[in-house]
Amino acid sequence: MKTAILVNGQVRGEWKRNIKRVHGRFPDADVFTSTWSGEGNDDIVDFVHDQPSINYHPVLDTEPFPKWKDVQYKQTMANGSNPTSKKQAQYRTMQILGYDKLLNEISDEYDMCVRMRFDTYISLDPSIDWTSLIKKSYEENVAIGFGTRDTRWKHGINRLKELPRYYPPVDKPAAKHFDPVEITNDWAYYLMDPLIIHPRKLWDSKRVWDLHNNKQLKSAEYGWYQILSEPYEESHVCYYGGAHVERFVKQ
Repeated sequence: MKTAILVNGQVRGEWKRNIKRVHGRFPDADVFTSTWSGEGNDDIVDFVHDQPSINYHPVLDTEPFPKWKDVQYKQTMANGSNPTSKKQAQYRTMQILGYDKLLNEISDEYDMCVRMRFDTYISLDPSIDWTSLIKKSYEENVAIGFGTRDTRWKHGINRLKELPRYYPPVDKPAAKHFDPVEITNDWAYYLMDPLIIHPRKLWDSKRVWDLHNNKQLKSAEYGWYQILSEPYEESHVCYYGGAHVERFVKQ
């Protein structure tokens, strides 16, 4: 097993610190970075790629997955009441397309991948055994995503909670009196993406670009799910904790 840490997207946040922290959790891995051309960061990354054209909207022009939150997300974005603007959401497939370009730059000898954003902040808590998590992904041939919701998980990034394989209803929101960790929207059709561990063989570049060219690739977590889990019987695993986008981490 040979592991690559793949860092892609917009260069933002305390990125040098963030990469150093992740590399410290995976010390035997090699680090590769990429970003888009024209953003003034060509000299600080390993690879620079031209941005592909995005000629559809990954939320408004695709069918939502069959759960209430996705249906409502599309409806509120269409009527302008969603806090995420239409323009912001339109480019949220770029992270997946950029990752594909970076992954295809590196040697085939790397059979395990740790994908992160430049602003991903990883936990250094010794209770989290990252070596075992890499082994789990490799041996079970599954993608594992990490993220945190402070409204649901009170322990931040320093404790892990594996989310259940729960499918929320499509016609109504999940009942609020249930355990917010057990009754969650953050597994079904959704791969948490501040940090993702996956075997390289799960990644299918043809599927990425077929979905993109056919205007079917969805944004962010939903798009990662389409590539790394949907073709594999929805095998992905999501955890609360472990890592998160740095601006959302409560210190």
